[in-house]
Amino acid sequence: MRLMQRIVALAALLLATACSELAGGEAEQQRPPPPYLGDPYLGSVDVRASLPDDHLRDALNATGTGSAQFVDEGEGRARLILVGNIEREGDAGFVLEGSYDENGWRSRDQAITLALDADGRIEGTGLVHPHRLHIRGTAAETSLMLKVEIELLEPSESGFPEGAIFQFDYALHRDAADADAPVTAAQPQPDGDGNCKAVKWRMRSVANFSGGPAHRVRVPVCIK
Repeated sequence: MRLMQRIVALAALLLATACSELAGGEAEQQRPPPPYLGDPYLGSVDVRASLPDDHLRDALNATGTGSAQFVDEGEGRARLILVGNIEREGDAGFVLEGSYDENGWRSRDQAITLALDADGRIEGTGLVHPHRLHIRGTAAETSLMLKVEIELLEPSESGFPEGAIFQFDYALHRDAADADAPVTAAQPQPDGDGNCKAVKWRMRSVANFSGGPAHRVRVPVCIK
């Protein structure tokens, strides 16, 4: 009788353990995606250039449109596409390959270390000769604010001297996700010059900071 009771107790323990593991697996599968994945963020980007000579500060000030998107590529991988349109379409920005989990997103690039933590803080540095980069900002479901600072380590072909610093300030937004709505392009968002009449997807060449030639990627463009 005691042997039978022990067998029954052991069977009950094994069943409870199996049920617990099954519930944990289902919870893992049902975990919602990170809030920054999905539709693109749209808005404005301001650029300011400062030269090393104290008499030549703020050598350039300009404003354009910008976008950013974390594109889910499956199996915990996501590509960050950041685009700015200052003097011409797609003349600022970059593409970074990365991975994400419950702790956030991290770039897989050796030259640039960029991380988005679980609280939405963005920090990164990098060296892509002849540029030194410092990146910081915040990301949430409906907004992405990013500051990208680029320092020239040697004179540029466009005439800027070594030590010149370019700061790009991205102020980007999107609508909150609707769980019952199909996944579509983000709704038009207002920028500094008024509202977008529509959002069109167009192919653009964007610098690939993860190595290799520039990426040809589809990016959202605000049509006024």
